[in-house]
Amino acid sequence: SLPWAEVEQRAMDVVGDVADEVPLITYCDGDTCHLSKDLALFLDGLGYTRVYVLVNGWSVWQENGLPVESGN
Repeated sequence: SLPWAEVEQRAMDVVGDVADEVPLITYCDGDTCHLSKDLALFLDGLGYTRVYVLVNGWSVWQENGLPVESGN
């Protein structure tokens, strides 16, 4: 989890050990949220080559019973 408000301070803590070719999925919740696109562009700028935006992400993810992890 990488909230937009913390992206510049925490990006490398969250994705620093992730290889450039590993798929990364950004998401928000709702049609009017565009922060997932902003985050995807930010990650692309860091050199990640497989960044995707899941529109209506969190709701769609949960509705489809996809796996969820929690952590610090």
